[in-house]
Amino acid sequence: MIGVLGFYEDITEQRQQTEYLRTLRLLMENAPDGIGIVDPDLQLTYTNSAFLELLGYEQLVGIAWPNLVYPDDRENLTSMVRQATTEAAAHGTLRYLRSDGSLLTVQVALPVLRDRTDKLMGFGIINHDLTEQLEAVARLQASEQQQRALLQALPDLMFLLSRDGVFLQYKADSSDELAAPPEVFLHRRFDEVLPPVLAELTRHHLKIVNQTGQPQRYEYQLEIGGELRDYEARMHPSGENVLVLVRDITEQRRAERERQTLVLQEQIIQAQHAVLRELSTPLLPIANGVVVIPLIGTIDSSRAQQVMETLLDGVNRYHATVAIIDITGVRVVDTQVAGALIRTAQAASLLGAQVVLSGINPEIAQTLVQLGIDLTGIVTKATLQDGIAYALSRQQSRIRPASTIMKMAR
Repeated sequence: MIGVLGFYEDITEQRQQTEYLRTLRLLMENAPDGIGIVDPDLQLTYTNSAFLELLGYEQLVGIAWPNLVYPDDRENLTSMVRQATTEAAAHGTLRYLRSDGSLLTVQVALPVLRDRTDKLMGFGIINHDLTEQLEAVARLQASEQQQRALLQALPDLMFLLSRDGVFLQYKADSSDELAAPPEVFLHRRFDEVLPPVLAELTRHHLKIVNQTGQPQRYEYQLEIGGELRDYEARMHPSGENVLVLVRDITEQRRAERERQTLVLQEQIIQAQHAVLRELSTPLLPIANGVVVIPLIGTIDSSRAQQVMETLLDGVNRYHATVAIIDITGVRVVDTQVAGALIRTAQAASLLGAQVVLSGINPEIAQTLVQLGIDLTGIVTKATLQDGIAYALSRQQSRIRPASTIMKMAR
C-alpha cells in the first residue's frame, strides 16, 4: 500500500430532501383530512389513514377515483380535473359512496402534481369532511324555519324601533290593519306618525325602557277603519333597539264588558227578586210582641219556605208571642199550602209564639175540612181585624196579672 485515495461527495441536500419527504409523509399520515394521490389516469396511488376511514375501506390503492364518487357528481369531478390541469388547482364539493352505501359530502382541493420538466405526474386529493358543517347548517336552517313559523303564527304586530324611536322594521299579516301604510312610518320617528295621545304614551314607556332596561306593558285605543279598537302593547329592549309587540284585544275587552254587563244585570235581577220577596212576604210588627204577615196571591213551595223563614226571623227579632198569618188575599188553599202553614205554625211554636191564622172565608174553610187538615194548635179567625183583636187581648191578659201582683205588693 503506497497510500489512500479518498472520494468526497456533499450529500447535505440529499439528506435534507429525504428528511423533508419523511416529514411530509408523516404530516399526510396524521392529517385529519382524507389525502390521496392519483396518477394522470385518476388511479389512486396513495391514500392516508383518514381517507380510508372516511370511506370505510381498508385499502384503496389501485382503484379508480371516479368509481368512489357518487354517479351524479362525476361530471363535476371531470370539470374539476380539467380546471386543475389548466390552472394548477381546483376546488369543489363532491359526494362519495362509502363502503356501506351511505353518502359522504366533502370539500375537495385538487392540486396538480408535475415534475421538474413540467410533466403531469397526477393530482393530489385533499378531502375535508363537511358532515358536521352541513348538519350545523341544517340545524340552523330548521331553527330559523321554526322561529319564522312561530313569528308568523303569533297574532301580534311587531315593530322594531331604534332607541330614539325610529321605526326600523315591522311584521304584520295581510289581515292586520295598520294605522298607516308601511311607507308612511318606516324610517320615521314615532311622534311624526302616531296620534298625539299614543305618541305621548309611547314616549313615556320608551324612556323607561331606555333608562331601566325593564319591559313595559300598556294599553290604548285607536280608531281603525272607522271603529275604535283596543290594543295591548309590550315594549322590550332588544340589543341596541327596542321591540314592540302589539296585540288587538278588542274582542277580549268587548267580551269583558259584556260579562260585566251581565253580572250587573244579574245583580239588579237578584236585588229585584229580594225586593219582590220582601213585598210578597212582608212582616209587620203591630204591637209589642205581635207580628203580622199578610199573604196575597198564589203560594208555591218556594214561597211557602220563604214565609216560614220570614216569620221565624220576625218572631226571633221582635220577641213575638203572637204571629198572625193573614190569608185573606190567598185565593186557593190546597194540601201543599195547608201543609206549609201547619209546618210554619209548628216551627213558630218552638220559638214560643202562638200562630193565628186569619182571613179564612167559607170557601177556604170548606176546603180545609174536605182535605182533613188538622189545625190543632193554630187559632183561626175569619178576618185580620179579628186576629189582631185576639192578639191584643191575649197580650193584655198576660200583662194584667203582673199589674195585679204590683198592687198586692203595695
